[in-house]
Amino acid sequence: MGAGVSPYPYALIFPQDEHERLLIDRLAELGVEVERRTELLDFTEADGGVIARLKRADGGEETCEATYIAGCDGAHSRVRETLMLGFAGGTYDHLFYVADVDGNGAAINGEVHVGLDVTDFLAVFPLKGEGRARLVARCAMRRDTHVKIWRGMT
Repeated sequence: MGAGVSPYPYALIFPQDEHERLLIDRLAELGVEVERRTELLDFTEADGGVIARLKRADGGEETCEATYIAGCDGAHSRVRETLMLGFAGGTYDHLFYVADVDGNGAAINGEVHVGLDVTDFLAVFPLKGEGRARLVARCAMRRDTHVKIWRGMT
C-alpha cells in the first residue's frame, strides 16, 4: 500500500488508549496533571496567555490561567468555535460503524485489510491479542436495511 508513492508504504497502528497513556505519562513527568470530566465553558485572552472558565463534574466552576490553550476536542471544539477558526474538512453523509471483534479467518491475520468499491467500504485493523480486530465499515441505510455477513469472520 503506497509503494512507489510514499517512503512509508505501510500502515502503522498505535491504539488511541495507548497513545493517550503515553502522552499523559509524559505530561506527568513534566509536572502536568490531565484532568478528566472538566468542561471548558469559555476563555479570554490575557497578558501572556488565557484565562479559562471551567466546570467540574460536581457542577462547581473555577478559573484557570494558562500560557496556551489547545482545541483538541473534535469538530465542535469550544476553542475553535470561540476563535472562529472553523474545522477544515467535511462530514460524511453515510453512517459508519466501528466494532472490536474476536474472529478467525483470512482477514484476522494481524494485517490491515481494506476493501473499497463504489458502494461499500470495510477496513479490518489488527488489535492486541490473537484473533482480535477492529472493523470499520459503512452501514447500509435503506428502507430494507440488512446486516451483511462477511464470510470467514465469526
